Amino acid sequence: MTARRDVERALRLISEPKRITLLMAEVEEMSCPEIAAVLHIPIGTVWTRLHVARRELRRALEGNEP
Repeated sequence: MTARRDVERALRLISEPKRITLLMAEVEEMSCPEIAAVLHIPIGTVWTRLHVARRELRRALEGNEP
């Protein structure tokens, strides 16, 4: 399996709100305040979602389900 497929599979395991937040930060290179404004959520929620999403992504890529 290619690295891209591994990442795509791992991303599918993350809940939609966390996945969207992670992609906005990592792919779109948006700041946490920008993400909070776009999603209409508190910045603390953005920080939490990013922290948990990164942890779940790491675990999934290591072969452990989130």
